[in-house]
Amino acid sequence: MNETFEIRSIDNTLVGKSFTNLTIVEPNKYYQKGDTHSRLYVMCKCNCGRTQLFRYDGLIRGRIESCGHCYDNQYIILNEYVSILKIFDRYIEDWVDILVNTECVEYLKNVQHGI
Repeated sequence: MNETFEIRSIDNTLVGKSFTNLTIVEPNKYYQKGDTHSRLYVMCKCNCGRTQLFRYDGLIRGRIESCGHCYDNQYIILNEYVSILKIFDRYIEDWVDILVNTECVEYLKNVQHGI
């Protein structure tokens, strides 16, 4: 624990509250030592597994959505999906062309034969 924080009170109602990708995991209310504004910090666990202190007002106002470290991994995964989708997109376009042309040929054959 960072030595610049101190626990002043405990609030069990905070535990389990979720804010986007963060969930409060401790009932302790942390405050920075010497902070005249008494800003409340809470211990949260991010969906990526990382645990750290976050300002509570930033969580409830939606300014803080994750630990910030998991975005790098998300972008890597997203780029991989986009690459895969681009490959499938090319194949899909080819298959649509083949199907459309095949259906057109079959349709013309049927029209010619009076079917």
